[in-house]
Amino acid sequence: MDKGRLEAINTMQLSIEGQFVANGNVENATIVKHVNDAIRALPTSLTNDYFIALDHCPEIVMSETHPVKFFRCEHGNSWAAALRLVQNWSLRRHVFGEEYWLKPVRLRNGALRSKDVELLKEGPFALLTPSDPQRSQVFLTDFGRLQGLEEGTARQRLMFYIMVNGLNAFSQGNGVDALVIINGDGIKMKPDNGRMVQATHTKTAFYVKRCVLVRDPTDRRATLKYLFETMLLTMLQRFWGHNLVTVVEDTPAETRKVLENLGFDPATFPTQLGGDLDRENYIHQWLEQQFKMEDATTPSREELPTHNPPTAPVPTKNPPMAAQAAVCPTIVNTKTSPPTAPATNSPTVLNKKTKSTECSNQPSERSNQAAGRSNRNDQEVPDEKLQIARVKSAYYSRRSYYRKKDERIQLSDECQRLRKENELLRKEAARLESLIEQAEEIEESIALILGHR
Repeated sequence: MDKGRLEAINTMQLSIEGQFVANGNVENATIVKHVNDAIRALPTSLTNDYFIALDHCPEIVMSETHPVKFFRCEHGNSWAAALRLVQNWSLRRHVFGEEYWLKPVRLRNGALRSKDVELLKEGPFALLTPSDPQRSQVFLTDFGRLQGLEEGTARQRLMFYIMVNGLNAFSQGNGVDALVIINGDGIKMKPDNGRMVQATHTKTAFYVKRCVLVRDPTDRRATLKYLFETMLLTMLQRFWGHNLVTVVEDTPAETRKVLENLGFDPATFPTQLGGDLDRENYIHQWLEQQFKMEDATTPSREELPTHNPPTAPVPTKNPPMAAQAAVCPTIVNTKTSPPTAPATNSPTVLNKKTKSTECSNQPSERSNQAAGRSNRNDQEVPDEKLQIARVKSAYYSRRSYYRKKDERIQLSDECQRLRKENELLRKEAARLESLIEQAEEIEESIALILGHR
């Protein structure tokens, strides 16, 4: 990352820490400082996506991925929290795609698609909060309600939305209970299911402390339920592998009794399992509440870069002061934003035909001076598209450089490891040769003794 850009980001992080101190929240300021220090020490290959987000949408970084959330999730380990935080942004880029990952995770005008909202209304996923504040929240999953409506990474996008907007502080620090309902409609297995399960270990602001698989007692397709439970159990054992519980009962009343014994609040599982949750009514009310909250709190930045990567300053030969102030241009999404007039403190891209026409109406001396200034400006201030192309080229060159640098470091470490292993093998070979010589001497001695007898 460019030195000037890195200094700007460091200044931004320090100002965020200072805001906590100014508000009297010294504890959170200390946490943010420790996590930010750890992030700065991580390799560029891990922090690239996080720094892009911090540069383009710092308010979203702080509101949706606050360092304190990840600090709680890692039980006070700032280094692990920093690693989890930066990997969360890399996961977010993969899940939402280049066009949406820098937008707020909202139902309207955000990272979710309209089809995602329709799928959310069907109720395949829900985050339920028990009445006891000292109990963890329950992430309810019912694959039977997907009904083939999802596309791409819709499951992951909905999980991001629910966890960003519904997870409380207790569940961040103590984990979430996952409750999976299995029926004869199937579990809609996808290739990336295992990777998403693995991501909860290291890349999300929460972790799953226990996963409970419950066969739907109201569904009589016992063979199909057994088959789908076995498939899901195999996948979870491979990619997750701990604290797995299966519940197999014939009636909702018996299922309720088992879930209560496992510590679940009846308000956190639906009536089909014997619980008190009216899922349709709950989802309707929850979505209404979310829409109202979004309407009341409009984010400060909705129009964010979609396709273009972040830009960085390009060193030029003796650039004018105006060009120095605007050497990192703002990339505007031309699909959604109308072109704006250049600011007074930014360099103006001159049109040669217009300039020559204007100069012809002036006295000869002033015309020559203006023409000279025009030529200099044309040389010093390139066309806007050319400027953006150069900036992008410089950014990708730096990224390629650091990627290759990391690869060289890894190869160097591997070379050192192989040298040490080779040295150990050489010593082991010498030891074996010594043992062979000793064995031959012992054999000769035994033969000599037997010959004397």
